[in-house]
Amino acid sequence: MTSSTQDASTEQSGRSDDTALRRLRQTIEHCAHFLPAQGPITVFVHHNTLHAFEDLGFDARVQAGGQLFGCHAYLPEERYRQKLQTGRIRVADLEAVLLEDLGDEADRLVADFGTRYALQLAMLQFPFHTAARAELQWLVAETDALRSFRVEVDRPVRDEMIAQSREWALRTQKGDDSLTQCGSVSVLADALRQFGRQDTIDSWSDKTWEAFVLNYLWRVCGNGLQLAEGVHSANTHTSSDGASDPHVVERTSDDPFAGQPANVVASGSAAEHAGRRHRDVLLATTGEDTDLLVHDVLINFCAAFLDQGFADWELPNRESGLLVSFLTLYGKSFAAPTRWLADLRNETRRIADAKLSLLASITESLALLGVDDSERESFINQSLLALRGWAGMIWQMETNAEWAPHPAPAGSLVEFLAVRLILDRVALEHVARKALGVVGPLETFRETHRRSGQGEDHNTLDEPAFIVFQLAQVRGWKPGDLEALSREQWQVLVREIESFTSLERRRIYHRAFERKYRNETLDAVLHQCFVRPFVVVFRWCDAKERRWTDYLSGDESEDLEDAVPHASSLEDFV
Repeated sequence: MTSSTQDASTEQSGRSDDTALRRLRQTIEHCAHFLPAQGPITVFVHHNTLHAFEDLGFDARVQAGGQLFGCHAYLPEERYRQKLQTGRIRVADLEAVLLEDLGDEADRLVADFGTRYALQLAMLQFPFHTAARAELQWLVAETDALRSFRVEVDRPVRDEMIAQSREWALRTQKGDDSLTQCGSVSVLADALRQFGRQDTIDSWSDKTWEAFVLNYLWRVCGNGLQLAEGVHSANTHTSSDGASDPHVVERTSDDPFAGQPANVVASGSAAEHAGRRHRDVLLATTGEDTDLLVHDVLINFCAAFLDQGFADWELPNRESGLLVSFLTLYGKSFAAPTRWLADLRNETRRIADAKLSLLASITESLALLGVDDSERESFINQSLLALRGWAGMIWQMETNAEWAPHPAPAGSLVEFLAVRLILDRVALEHVARKALGVVGPLETFRETHRRSGQGEDHNTLDEPAFIVFQLAQVRGWKPGDLEALSREQWQVLVREIESFTSLERRRIYHRAFERKYRNETLDAVLHQCFVRPFVVVFRWCDAKERRWTDYLSGDESEDLEDAVPHASSLEDFV
């Protein structure tokens, strides 16, 4: 190859690297939109943490933020139930909000067991116990769950369920084949055989009959869920706001994330596990959290890098940029007092000796972690958000810190990502070796350990069956009527229960919670209007301090310092 050819090849490679780096920076700058937009606090300034979702409505906004940031979109469900018990949320508020939310769908029947409105209202009014399979098995075996009706069940409902089951049991004892379901042995007959001697059925006490009915109901619910198993197993997963809710599915209609960037959607279950961090898989598999190691290093380093001259010790090579400074500092021998830091020292030395560029380092880390192009943006977003406070601080000091004595150099957030990925790789290998004894290729780590870490199935039939079992009691669904349901009717019933997820229930709770505040405020204003007429003036300014009077008058100029003065009191305004 001639010298001119080599020069042309080098020049072409350089242009290619520049293009790739520019695209990478564009991706990171897009992800930076979701980082906290607050630099070092010199004065108090209000900041909307959901500024990236301002084009969405309230519910869609908090749900998108909860999904992306891994937090609750609303209060935990137990908190809302406590407010319902204390009267802070009223049943009337739940009824009004549900009717408004369901609209024309409120009166649609669900498998001949009442309307959607009645079913959802019951799920809001009464607390339902949910748990993993082992806990439910203990609950059924060791508590009164199969011996006494729930305390919320009205006496007439209880008596009617016992009366029907008793009548059917007596008919079955006498050989009445009309109760045999679908050509197979009735669950009722099977329950009678396993519950006790049939020749003593006439002498059963009320408590015995109550326990029998509940055992019969539990068997019916289990059989019914087996009929509907296809739809259940296909739809059940973790709720989208990050909270543990293994017995429900998310609605596919009215998706609040429709039209959102890929890195927002991919952070939740809607996009399966695209962009999911290796740390999350390892944590779910072993309980070991690599972020504890990574953040211990990264927080201290970022604090030194962003120091404005107050520290007694200046970070070496800070002027060379975040990545070079990090490689220099942690490549020194004294920086390795532990095995973990020794692994980090060896890796930083390797990268420094290889003279890997910023782009090459990030590209290598993504390749070693098995992150392909389809999930790159989502993975980068999740990696930045894992320590979003410091990532956001670096971005603000890079782009919006003209006032600072030592602003961060341009490209610092890209270098932060490079350092983050190096630390993630080394920590992952170190912790996995310690917890699992062996570490395979990191590029297949997520898929390998996602399969091996599945272990116990928390979405077995026991849990949804127990939910139907509890609903049947408070709604008065007789076990004989439930046993007569077809496969399609069971699927409709299960689908309807599962579609009213914990997230959906909390959304309705929150609207009812706010409705009481709103009505009480308006009622107070209305009462005062009848007692003594008065005028209420609300003073309001937007982010640019433009008054509502300017909007009413049509004045939308940028410089409004000399516009209509503020009214500091009613007299001033008048």
